[in-house]
This record gives sequence, C-alpha cells and structure tokens, in this order.
Amino acid sequence: MRGEFVDLSGERLYCFAAGTRGEGDPVLFVHGFPTSSHLWQPLLPILPGGFRSLVVDLLGYGRSDRPLDADYSITAHARRLHALLEELGVPRVTIVAHDFGALVAESLARAHPTRVGRLLLVSPPALRRWPTFAQRSAARTAPLWRALPSSVIASQLHVALLRGYFDREQGRHSLDAFLRPFASTGGARLLAAHTAVQRPGFTGPLTLPIALLGGRRDPWCTTADLEATAARLGGATIDRVDHARHFVPEEAPERLGRALVTLQLRDR
Repeated sequence: MRGEFVDLSGERLYCFAAGTRGEGDPVLFVHGFPTSSHLWQPLLPILPGGFRSLVVDLLGYGRSDRPLDADYSITAHARRLHALLEELGVPRVTIVAHDFGALVAESLARAHPTRVGRLLLVSPPALRRWPTFAQRSAARTAPLWRALPSSVIASQLHVALLRGYFDREQGRHSLDAFLRPFASTGGARLLAAHTAVQRPGFTGPLTLPIALLGGRRDPWCTTADLEATAARLGGATIDRVDHARHFVPEEAPERLGRALVTLQLRDR
C-alpha cells in the first residue's frame, strides 16, 4: 500500500488506497482522537475481495500536516474529507469511522447526503454527554499546557487512554505511535487545538443505512449511549463486542470486518 499526500488549499492530507475494485461503494476509513490511519492496519488485510478502501489521516494527525493555527472543528474536518473525495474523483462512499471520526462522518453525510451511502460508526461519542468532562477539563487547562513539556502532556494522555484497551500491552504499543506527534515540539499546543470544546448542531434523522458497533467494556461508550445515538440518527443496528473496549478496530478487527460486510450488503 503506497500512500500519497493530497494538497487541499495548502493543507496536505496523507491517504492511501487498499484492496481491489468490486461491487458497491468504496469504503472511507476515518479515525478519531488521538489516533491515525494506523488504527485500521489490523482490519485491512482481512477484508474480503472486492473491497476498495481509502484510508486517511485527518489534518493534525499521523502523517498529515499539523499546523497549530488550523481549524480542527468537526465541520472543518468534514469539509476536508469532501474536498479529498472531490480531488480523487470518488462520487460516493461507505464510511467506517471511529470515536470523534464518527461525528466527522455524520457531519459529511448531513452536508453532502449524496456523497455518503452508508455509515458504520464504531465507539461513537454520545452527544447526550458531549462535551465530556475530560474535554471540558482539557479546554479549561489548555492555557497551562504551554508551561509543561509536550512529552509530559502526551505521557499523561497515554495513561488516561490506556483504559480504552482490553489488551494493555497492545494499547501501550499503539498509543506510543498515536501520541508521537503530540510529544514533539508544539505538541501541547496541537493537543489544545484538538481538544477545544465543540458541540455539533446536528438535528433530525439520517435516511441511510447505519450500523453502530462498540466494545462491551468500553469505559466511554455504553450500551445506553449507543441506543441514544441510534435514536438520534433515526434508527440503526447496534452490535457489541464482548472482549473489547474502546479501540475495537484493533482489538476485534474480524468482528468489525463482518459488520462492514453486512452493512455493504444491506438494501442492495
């Protein structure tokens, strides 16, 4: 899989394609906070033939540009994804999105309904409890982060996020990679930009096939949260993975793959 950088009005996003062309829409994979396209590595090799995948690092994450003064809001990320699809000549996609990326995917689907055919939202944030206490705290304390080394901030975030892994050793390895950009010079300011409190103004249901998937032991996305999200979206299937917490794409890629196949076959 060979990646490329796509320039979108001076902001470069890193993306790569995987799989082979087949029936149905290509699948766009959108990670959440504070991860990157690396999140999907356990899943991509086990997808069945006929899946064409497009994997992207959102601005400020992974290999994409990390400007400190960029707009990192949900709607801004969605606008960039739409521009990316336009640039690549992709008319419509199924989106698989994790964590914060689920809100970005929903924003894109609402703004450009003909561009998104299906949604598979993994461990999506619950808007009934959004922003979370952690986000509100991060927003209040962000000005103080400049007084601390970025490595210290990233280390504290590493400890907090480790709760999201059932396999702690796997979690340590993945979080080391995900948080590397935030441990470097300017990382604390970048984290502050990403964690700024923002509440999307979503209203009304979506009229497309939607599936929700979450780890049964996820400390931040409960069954009640998934049910509330399904009701807000106007209906969605809900599935939970017994031996997974928040980072389902890494801990249960086979289960996620089956959910994607099922969703792609719906309403054909």
